[in-house]
Amino acid sequence: MNSKPHLFGEVALDLALIDDETLHWALEFQHALFAPKRLGEILVQEGKLNPDQVNRILQAQEARRLQAPNLQPPAPKSLLSVGEIFDGFEILHVMSNAHLQEYLVRDLSNSKKAVLTLHGGPQNPRELQRVLHYQRLAQKLQHTLCSAPYKVQQIDPNLAYSVRRYIEGISLFKLLGNGEELTQDQSIQIVKDIGEALRQLHNTHGLHSNLCDRNIVLDSEFRAHLVLDSTNLGQLVSLDAMGALSGSVNYIAPEIGRVKQLDARSDLYSLGLIFYQCLTKVSPLQSHTTLAILSGRAHDEIPAPEKYAPSCPSPLRQILSRMLMKDRDQRYPTVNDFLSDLNAFQDGRALSAGSSQLWLKPRPRPGTAPFIVGGLGQVLSFLWNTLRMKSGGKTASD
Repeated sequence: MNSKPHLFGEVALDLALIDDETLHWALEFQHALFAPKRLGEILVQEGKLNPDQVNRILQAQEARRLQAPNLQPPAPKSLLSVGEIFDGFEILHVMSNAHLQEYLVRDLSNSKKAVLTLHGGPQNPRELQRVLHYQRLAQKLQHTLCSAPYKVQQIDPNLAYSVRRYIEGISLFKLLGNGEELTQDQSIQIVKDIGEALRQLHNTHGLHSNLCDRNIVLDSEFRAHLVLDSTNLGQLVSLDAMGALSGSVNYIAPEIGRVKQLDARSDLYSLGLIFYQCLTKVSPLQSHTTLAILSGRAHDEIPAPEKYAPSCPSPLRQILSRMLMKDRDQRYPTVNDFLSDLNAFQDGRALSAGSSQLWLKPRPRPGTAPFIVGGLGQVLSFLWNTLRMKSGGKTASD
């Protein structure tokens, strides 16, 4: 029995849209790319599938996921043990999940706590080199509001590790999951902190790629820190060997997978979704299926924030609107522009965002305007005649 029946490549095989040889070729091609493309995109590009067939595969893939929502890979067996000394780090706690081997450690060089992540495995040494490339890029970013790798070390051809600063606090995901209500000022402070970290990141080497509520940690002073621990840092949304999406689907920008050149505006869209969630307690894409999000339909259906937060001020609505425009050309060009408007709101100054375009009030249906005008005229006429009758007066035309 296939242990991963929901993956893109397996679904395509089951539907007899490709054969084993084509899948093997496509996977080899995908692995050869330094920043992998989606499997479906490769197969369409090379004429092996057409877009209708890809949509058919995605629909079948989504149906299988709904039938088996708990299909998750088991957590990997821990390679390190509590109390062990590993290359100058004392293992304090095993933090491993289904995707990463992570450990809370004490750096013996300074006695400070840190997070050590193991990378690699014998299955795909090329993937290890890609991960190391992005970890070393992230190593250049040492910002007070970022938990970025400060050490990246390859142990052998198949194994490496990175170490980042440990933030004592709670993730935004857990905070909101516990039912915590954030004030407007707290919400603004969180996105300002993350905006500052993103600005430094964009100036340094590129994009975050996996911005979500899970990699934002709030310290004891309620300052937000951006955690750079994702193995797909810099390549935006990654795919595993069979085409399964990894990363936080509920926070990805609509252009991902549709354009070749991505920029800071994709991170700004993700930050806009987080800002929306902080202000309204609702994650706007969470109720949609993966297929609806990836196809772009879900991005057309984000409700106005006042549906969940009636007191949301108009300027914040304007800022959110510009961050969440489906057309990236209508978003803020840079984090600087976004932060400038957020500061202007706090100072009571005019915004650059202009009027909200995302949540325009619906126009009257065709044919209703004359009816409204005519009905209003009849009402005014009725009231005028009633007053004449009560006063017994006459008009100039009588």
